[in-house]
Amino acid sequence: MFANLVESASHQKELKRRGRFLLATLAGYTLVVMCLGVVSIYAYDAHLENRDLDFIVLLAPTQAEQPAPETRNAAPRAANNANDRNAVAQRTELIDRADDPTRVPDKVSNTGSNVPPIPRGVPVALGNANSDPGTFGGPGTGPANSTGTGDGTGQV
Repeated sequence: MFANLVESASHQKELKRRGRFLLATLAGYTLVVMCLGVVSIYAYDAHLENRDLDFIVLLAPTQAEQPAPETRNAAPRAANNANDRNAVAQRTELIDRADDPTRVPDKVSNTGSNVPPIPRGVPVALGNANSDPGTFGGPGTGPANSTGTGDGTGQV
């Protein structure tokens, strides 16, 4: 049984040869990669000599000066009886404004009411006609008309 046994001798010579080949190949590739790195540094042209020395400065825009508002003569006007009588708005029905979410209407309808809503900041009395307290004299605060400027001084 042992007569036919093939003896495998030590393969040290083959392993030395393979080891040297592996180290030589590794050293060669390392040298090639390092040379490529150095060449790429020299080949890169950063254009440092052509740089311009312009500075870019970002400034915040300045605020435009607002003209001072005109001061109007706020002299107290003499109260007359017509203003006292019309200082309270009158409504035939007390209907709240549509933009007030605290009060919900009693019924739902398709058509709007003929009674205007209660004005804000003005006392309201229940009466037989719908009237608002008017402003007599002084500049208007509403939108401009076709020939006016919106400050109450234009023509109608």
